[in-house]
Amino acid sequence: MISPPNRGVPNVYGLVGGDANAVGPNKRPLSSMSPTIVVKDGKNLAGYR
Repeated sequence: MISPPNRGVPNVYGLVGGDANAVGPNKRPLSSMSPTIVVKDGKNLAGYR
């Protein structure tokens, strides 16, 4: 189970997250993971999420 982040409390990497994925100066997303689709010649080769 993944627990929600606690505001103002560093995670296991020492990063302090604000509002989840908030956009603005001096803010960073809690995670940099993003869905990816790999395509070659119009055909799907791989998908990651």
